[in-house]
Amino acid sequence: MTPSTSKPRGGAYFAGLLAFAGAVLWTQAGRGGPQEVEVPPRQKALENFPCQECHVNIDEANSGVAPRTKTHSGMRFLHMDKIEQCNLCHPSEDMDTLRLVDGRTVTFNESYQLCGQCHGEKLGDWKKNLHGKQVGSWRALAHRYSCVDCHEPHSPRLPKMKAVPPPPRPPLSIPKEERH
Repeated sequence: MTPSTSKPRGGAYFAGLLAFAGAVLWTQAGRGGPQEVEVPPRQKALENFPCQECHVNIDEANSGVAPRTKTHSGMRFLHMDKIEQCNLCHPSEDMDTLRLVDGRTVTFNESYQLCGQCHGEKLGDWKKNLHGKQVGSWRALAHRYSCVDCHEPHSPRLPKMKAVPPPPRPPLSIPKEERH
């Protein structure tokens, strides 16, 4: 074979690849495997929780009306076009939980599961730490913020931001002093 043509990959190549993969897996095992991640609880931070203190005996007929009480007067319901039905996400029989499409309920601490039903691609990215925010050490427990820590659940679209030019780059060389 001439240098311009590619060489067939033989057993040595695959043995090296296998050794590399083994080293990566060994390194992961030495660190204790995949990193532990915790989603900080949200319920304690909710101003008007538990909801059931006010929302008692709400039936399906009037749960589709957006609340206009003093407590909820500042809420904007802009999640889905022309839909202001609380009972799509909040079961009328237990307003302290969230209802998934399959009928199961989750707590407000697990609201990312509700968001992920419609926003599956974002949920997948969130689980891989490609979307959202995660803080903590790579060697210890990390905290991954939930969807609602950045997005208001009733009006989740973030405001448009004005693009600005990047900051000036530093000079490529560092001036040296006369004496070392």
